[in-house]
Amino acid sequence: MKLSSLYWFLKSHKRGAAIAEWVVSQAAFIWRRLLFNTTFIAITGSAGKTTTKEFLASILEQHYSVVRTPGNWNHRKYQGPEMTILKTRPWHKFVVMELGIEIPGDMAPVAQFVNPDLVLMLDIKLCHTNTFKTLESIAQEKSQLLKHVKSGGCAVLNQDNPYVAEMATKPGTKLIRFGKSESADIRLVHAESNWPERLRLHIVYEGKQYEVDTRLVGTHWAPTILASLAAAIHCGVPVQDAINAIRTIEPFWARLQPISLPAYGNATILRDEFNGSIDTFDAALTVLADANAARKIVIFSDFSDSKKKDRVRASYLGKISASLADIAIFVGDYANRSKEAAIEAGLSEDCVYAFFDPAEVTAFLKQFLREDGLVLIKGKASHHLSRIYLGLFGQVTCTLSSCSMQILCDRCSRLGFVWHPEIQGYMAPPDSAA
Repeated sequence: MKLSSLYWFLKSHKRGAAIAEWVVSQAAFIWRRLLFNTTFIAITGSAGKTTTKEFLASILEQHYSVVRTPGNWNHRKYQGPEMTILKTRPWHKFVVMELGIEIPGDMAPVAQFVNPDLVLMLDIKLCHTNTFKTLESIAQEKSQLLKHVKSGGCAVLNQDNPYVAEMATKPGTKLIRFGKSESADIRLVHAESNWPERLRLHIVYEGKQYEVDTRLVGTHWAPTILASLAAAIHCGVPVQDAINAIRTIEPFWARLQPISLPAYGNATILRDEFNGSIDTFDAALTVLADANAARKIVIFSDFSDSKKKDRVRASYLGKISASLADIAIFVGDYANRSKEAAIEAGLSEDCVYAFFDPAEVTAFLKQFLREDGLVLIKGKASHHLSRIYLGLFGQVTCTLSSCSMQILCDRCSRLGFVWHPEIQGYMAPPDSAA
């Protein structure tokens, strides 16, 4: 029996799961200490971890051998950090990891476990508000990572985020700051992104001006690009090489990812259903408001990390949809409340639709989608609205109204069908670990 098979066999049994997790954790801890010549890079923040990890790893891969966290497996609950370490071999130059938190006390153990050479601190925003009541408490938890940087290591900090800018670092840690401030090591002069145009940055580094073209959608991705550039340069990649690499990197699955659908008149879906926090909602709404499109369509369920009650959130979604969309589609328990609010806010009744489950929305879209439509899909992660989009390519059999699985439906065995070559580029392939 292969070790991987033994691991998953043990994990399927309650007592065996604890044994498997302990063995993997101990093995990864020891293996990490034996990887003397490999540089470990840890990325954290309230949003953008996965995209930043993908960008930095892709830049470094142009010059070096690299291992990266698969998908968004950033928490020890799923042993993501351990598995990433165990995949690493002595000939790998860099390991690019994202580290996440869910409850107080999460960060310090994993930070000590990974003992990174380089830390990227992206931002502090409203996230996990069920367990962290204030931004200050989130910042305090995230900052534990900086206390475990290797001696003589480096920290890349977002100077535009006040909580990150004030974080203390260990004596001897090299600091690289990015942001709009004149004192930033990599300074953002201007960012622009109006669909269908992608994000373009104008930056200054060491007194020289650079133009950075990306494939991302939305100016809120600027910290991701700046942090990736700063880290790549620190790791030895020439500035222009890093900029050239950035031009070719596509958005990660379901992170404001535009997908054109030839079968539906080349309507464009903006997949942004993986993270439903209020801050990511605001960013997506800004993208849609600034977009140049003949028809703007929203598909909303709900958002997380807000103290507002269910009906109040539903009303807010209806009201905001009326201000920026031509067509609004709501799904879930409070879809009718959102519909009422959208109509009250001025959206025509024949331009607003309410459905109970994702399958109903898919059936509607198959008849409704046509040329020039820009469709934003956004909702709580637990609602897994990916099924609405994926239903355009196959028969979705999952009918769960809520699911705690923190993976994209693209990879889930409950979906009802699997990736095949004919839908290359439309659905996350098996090796993406999305």
